Amino acid sequence: MVVNTLARKLQQLSELGIPGLATKFYDKVASKRLAKLHELAIKRMRLGHGLRYVLDAGCGPGYLLAKLLSSRSEPTYAVGLDISPEMVELARKRLLDSEETGISDVVAGDATCLPLREGSFHAAVSTGVLHHISEPEKFFREIHRVLKEGSSAHVLGFSPDVPWSEVRESSRIMGVNTLLLKIVSSLHGIPRREYVSGYVKKALMNIDHEIRFINVVTDVEIIRRSHRNIEDRQS
Repeated sequence: MVVNTLARKLQQLSELGIPGLATKFYDKVASKRLAKLHELAIKRMRLGHGLRYVLDAGCGPGYLLAKLLSSRSEPTYAVGLDISPEMVELARKRLLDSEETGISDVVAGDATCLPLREGSFHAAVSTGVLHHISEPEKFFREIHRVLKEGSSAHVLGFSPDVPWSEVRESSRIMGVNTLLLKIVSSLHGIPRREYVSGYVKKALMNIDHEIRFINVVTDVEIIRRSHRNIEDRQS
């Protein structure tokens, strides 16, 4: 866990996310190694019928939104946001080829201060981003703010402190070597304990949410309830 702590601290120091030449390396890795994580994220979003506005906060090279657009039979407006200018450029190029059932836009911006209007999106998603965030309470608050009433967001990432049996099951599902997945989750993840009793739990204190552990993946669902649901809970 010492390696994980040091890795998170170093990644949180960067003000431009994944910069420069590293974006090309990440682009190649993400296309194959994160495909199953993206599929899980899309499944967890449970998008309904009709026009849907979707945000990917920390979209990277745009693989998740491209997969989402190509799989949707309903009209979709997808917005990707990333703090890295190089990632934004890669995502824009990729999404130009993935707009069969909708349109997309990619903007450069900080996920802890979203340049987006309140209540704009039916769904939001973020994969492999939370460990980069030095102020997660701002991140969660902003994601919650841009959701429409009755909508939810899913923030997914790896957790290294899981039993080997769960790592092996995840490696089987994702088609990734077990040891490699363990290393990746140690360098690019957040331990479960932080969600249960640590700094992530503290950051979520004033946000309506649910947390699910899915083998090596942790899914935080941010929920913006409708006024009616809030009144029902209070009564």
